Amino acid sequence: MNIYSITKYHPETRGKIDEWTEITDILRTFDGVVFTLEEYLRVESNYVEAIERIMGYLGVKTLTVSYLERRDYAYRPSSKSAFNALYPIRMRDLLKKVRPGKALS
Repeated sequence: MNIYSITKYHPETRGKIDEWTEITDILRTFDGVVFTLEEYLRVESNYVEAIERIMGYLGVKTLTVSYLERRDYAYRPSSKSAFNALYPIRMRDLLKKVRPGKALS
């Protein structure tokens, strides 16, 4: 079995510099630059593209969820509204059904 790790963190600076990690960081400042929704979407789109390219190269049609981190955005209303605006109800419903061990195409 092949295992791939796709990350935005540089191995030499991971954990050593203050950088955004999730949607709740939108509008926070990192290294003097405001983290924007556009930057979040750009990076997240790059993740999806990388996964699609690897799947295409390997001829993989499905992936199995081995770990899933869930966040409760209710504690930060601006993040919850951004999350709900970004992700349509169909995707939010799917997220409720996804569990470790589930195969996704």
